[in-house]
Amino acid sequence: MVHLSSILPNFVGHRISSGELRYQLLESIGSGAYGVVYLAQDLTSPVSDPRFYAIKCLLRHPNDSDLAKSQEREINLHALSSHHPNVVTLHHVIVDEHYVYFVMDYYSGGDLFGAIMDKGVYVGNDTAVKKTFVQLIDAVEACHVQGIYHRDLKPENILCSANHHQVYLGDFGLASQTESSNTFGCGSSFYMSPECLGVITWRAPYSPRNSDVWSLGVILCNMLTGRNPWHVASPEDRGFAEFLRSGASFLRKALPISRSASRLLTRIFEPDPSVRYTLRELRVAIQAIDTFFPTPDPSNYPHPGPTSVPQLPQLPPADPSMENIILTAPVSIPVPPAAIVRPEPTVDIVVTPFVNQTPDCSPFDVLGAQCVPLLLSQHGSSRSGSPTESRGPPTPVSAVHNPVIVRMSDLVLSSQENTTKSRSSFSKQVLTLTSSGSKLVQRFVDVVNKVKIRT
Repeated sequence: MVHLSSILPNFVGHRISSGELRYQLLESIGSGAYGVVYLAQDLTSPVSDPRFYAIKCLLRHPNDSDLAKSQEREINLHALSSHHPNVVTLHHVIVDEHYVYFVMDYYSGGDLFGAIMDKGVYVGNDTAVKKTFVQLIDAVEACHVQGIYHRDLKPENILCSANHHQVYLGDFGLASQTESSNTFGCGSSFYMSPECLGVITWRAPYSPRNSDVWSLGVILCNMLTGRNPWHVASPEDRGFAEFLRSGASFLRKALPISRSASRLLTRIFEPDPSVRYTLRELRVAIQAIDTFFPTPDPSNYPHPGPTSVPQLPQLPPADPSMENIILTAPVSIPVPPAAIVRPEPTVDIVVTPFVNQTPDCSPFDVLGAQCVPLLLSQHGSSRSGSPTESRGPPTPVSAVHNPVIVRMSDLVLSSQENTTKSRSSFSKQVLTLTSSGSKLVQRFVDVVNKVKIRT
């Protein structure tokens, strides 16, 4: 399997400059299926007080390709959510001939997975759990208010401050504005709701809003126990089947959590999305919990470290005759939950027949977003879209707290382009770089452009 990030060159030492923006990439600090993230120094900051950012480097794709549309959606939806204090701040997007660079805030505390598994930040600490989880709820709710559904909530996509007191939601690569989804298996299998998997009801359209709540429940379980409650939320999974039979009592037996925590998780893991906790209800319930941990001392319970990825059973094809029927499996013994693991970055992980498909494509994903087209021409001229496309807050280069949002369809690299349009609210600066990329890089790009994402 080809990881798009694996064909990217090593950018350590590389400098990116455009107008007043100048960055040097210092070291790789993370990678995923599509890109690599680098720690970068702002070369315009004082030597005595340097500023650092995280810059995500991705391949640039042809304007009309599925991958380019996916990048455009990610940029637009991340930018719309970026104002919230618990969402990773996207400052700028810079594009050159072969690559796209996301300039984001750098958070030195690593991700939530590391805080849970490597540092044990939340073991027996009700205060820390509440403070962090309420921040996550607030971040997701802020996205939902904008009509944005994340669809890939997991600890690896949540970053932490150095002291782990603040967390920040990131990676909007699968986010969508589609309120009723027919895309099954979108996300990471451990965190998918049953309706997202499409295995409890026969591929009925589902709400990504409610599915995000389910994913938050699995994250809460990770924070409390260092484990997932089951491998996958399907009746074919023995642990989930037992939960369908026994509810909160299964959670209490299988996990080191309090009675009140097991009741709360049972409400989050309600198979019927229509009666599942809303985010506001969940926020109230979290704050009302006396303790998430059992008595006596929760340190008596093991908090496992990362282990190898468990082998999951293949799910049989769903039977259309079972439409809208809740399935259960005749399991009568408690099944240990799955250890939380950090998966390898992949473009397409096949765990069930429906896992990790491409994002929904809705006309509202792009047209409904507040888009500011990229300004093109190395000579300082600019382009702008229609009034609908141009809505949004001022984004001058100097105002780094507001991201510059790129419409990939507007990218023109020809130096002959010299079109200037104005907007009444603000003027914009060119962020296009020119590059004479090598033939080798171009061959890589040509190969990647032939990769077909499943639809």
